[in-house]
Amino acid sequence: MKIVKILFVIIALSGNLYAGSTHNSILVERMESNAFLPDFIEKINQHFILKPVIAKKNFHHKETESQYRHYFNKQSINRITTFYRSHKTVFDNKGIDGTVIAAILFVETDFGRQIGGYNVANVYANIIASSNLKDPSQKRRFDWAIKQMRALQKIWKKGKIDVFRLTGSWAGAFGIPQFIPTSYLSYAIDGNGDRKADLYNIEDAAASTSNFLIKEGWSGKNRLKTILHYNGSIPYAKTILKLSDILKRLNQKQNSVARKP
Repeated sequence: MKIVKILFVIIALSGNLYAGSTHNSILVERMESNAFLPDFIEKINQHFILKPVIAKKNFHHKETESQYRHYFNKQSINRITTFYRSHKTVFDNKGIDGTVIAAILFVETDFGRQIGGYNVANVYANIIASSNLKDPSQKRRFDWAIKQMRALQKIWKKGKIDVFRLTGSWAGAFGIPQFIPTSYLSYAIDGNGDRKADLYNIEDAAASTSNFLIKEGWSGKNRLKTILHYNGSIPYAKTILKLSDILKRLNQKQNSVARKP
């Protein structure tokens, strides 16, 4: 009986190894056919770890209102209010209502406390290697992952960030504002004067988030539409605006109390 169990384990392990090897081959083939640089492909392949949960989340994730409800409990409101008031100079005077920026950075990563534990390059590698290109929805996700991988390659060529050590979400977003690579290239800016766009720095994160919204056409009339460029989820966008309104109301209340003799 023990021999049977041992054989079963060996077969299972060999099957997993073969599956991983197959995905490595698919990854390399698909990156080569999309004209990635040979050195970059080699690096990606060296760091590739097959994680089916990544593909599953990317192919099947659905946004719901329920996943945002906890942002309105007492503890969350106290957290965002306290952080905003102690960092007003970071959030305000950026060209965008500071409460909106604070709300985004709070929902995205709790101001950097929850940036995610997934290797960003490996996220895109898993999507590229695991996509069924005959499935229209997976093909769209594949095309998106190829675009993000190209952006990672561009960041890698600049040599300022070790893209193989970047950690973030299962969707491949990183830093306090959770930018994807194309957003980093388009919107990340220096917010503290050190000539670096470091998304793990709260000042740079706030400035970059503001820059994103401004470049995407922010105005008082189309706040919801602009936030949907940041994250295409209606529940997400409504959560950001509601938190912003709560922050403004609490801030006005505090100011009125402070003005009383």
